[in-house]
Amino acid sequence: LSNACDGRTLGNRLFYKAHRTGHLIAMTDAPITSAPDSDDLPAWVQWLAQDADGTWWGYEAEPNQADHGWYENEVGRCRRLTAGPANPRWRNSLRRR
Repeated sequence: LSNACDGRTLGNRLFYKAHRTGHLIAMTDAPITSAPDSDDLPAWVQWLAQDADGTWWGYEAEPNQADHGWYENEVGRCRRLTAGPANPRWRNSLRRR
């Protein structure tokens, strides 16, 4: 979000506030998804992250951030877990298991 917008979540949807009018505008009609259930993951997965396109990945070592997602840091394994709707807040998705 740029400085002209004020991102906020209402319920499970992400909105932004239009700079000139102040109206809240939905960024997506799809709900913001949560991380996959840890009980269903391989034991080696220690980090979870979602790319901008909505794809969730599991990593053995902490991943690095790229322009539109995450990538393995040449140490450990990674696996595509599931896909969800695009997430404009993907940079906030990284979490340790």
